[in-house]
Amino acid sequence: MVHPSTPIGPGDHKPTPTGRIIVDFLNGRIPAYVETGLNLVHVRDVAVGHHLAYERGKVGEKYILGNQNLSLAALFRLLERLSWRKAPRVKLPYTPVLVLAALEHWRSQLLKAEPVVCLEAVKMAKRLMFFDASKAVAELGLPQTPVEKALIEAVEWYVRHGYVK
Repeated sequence: MVHPSTPIGPGDHKPTPTGRIIVDFLNGRIPAYVETGLNLVHVRDVAVGHHLAYERGKVGEKYILGNQNLSLAALFRLLERLSWRKAPRVKLPYTPVLVLAALEHWRSQLLKAEPVVCLEAVKMAKRLMFFDASKAVAELGLPQTPVEKALIEAVEWYVRHGYVK
């Protein structure tokens, strides 16, 4: 059984919640942040990890397909280095952001519009989503493409496909 952490990279058509963070950052729509953290992994490594688990995994075992733990602030600083946008410097306390997200959720339901602040994302930000993928690396040979490379490819893909104004 495999458990991907937070895949990033090219080809995120929807985009996923993490892809939305990158797109919103690139479009200058993130003026502040809450303290949280994610484990990021290149989407191709996740695909390879599935195949490796099929080939080499042991029945009944669980493998985390992940790579690097980063705080949200560190992710924004990395995106700042890789793009033309400045990282947000204002850290907001969790509770007021949760209230704002709940109000925004209600408003978006009423108007049938996409919320500016996603309630589920704020709820998830309550805890650090850091993981250890060393078992998958050691037992499966999970590749560890640098997260910076995954972000570069994601940024280039979003720009090339018109997600960035």
